Amino acid sequence: MAVRLSRALKGPKELPVGLGVTFQFKPFGFAQYREAQAWAQREAREQLTGAQRAALAGREIDELGDEFEDRLIGLASEMHLDRIVTQFCIGWDGVLIGETDEDAEPLSFSPANWEMLREQAPLLADLLDRRLQAPMHAVVTEGNGSALLPDTDTPEG
Repeated sequence: MAVRLSRALKGPKELPVGLGVTFQFKPFGFAQYREAQAWAQREAREQLTGAQRAALAGREIDELGDEFEDRLIGLASEMHLDRIVTQFCIGWDGVLIGETDEDAEPLSFSPANWEMLREQAPLLADLLDRRLQAPMHAVVTEGNGSALLPDTDTPEG
């Protein structure tokens, strides 16, 4: 008998991240999460300068020093979160826009508004990233090498 986790990766997700903000996501699974992660890592490498790419060619990233590694990892992490949010987020609650509390109005979700929120409230982006990672890490910890395919209950489909 195998220990199985709940189907936390299926169905719409409502993720409270704190500070009165909740994000809503359409269903996505481990495969889409990892696909976005791989895409972000490739894109981050492509955004490096020619000299940085030449230095990286044929070498492990940790051979190039902490500053270089931190920059690449940070960029890839930000791009990964952006990709997940822009592909799967369908809304949020608790995000307001206005100069003062008195004139603040709810801000609707859009990719441009997400970018503005991420830049002006990096703590919220970090909290969201951690909330999104939790069920993905649970799948890895469980040892389920064959994650569920979208809209199915099995890896096979």
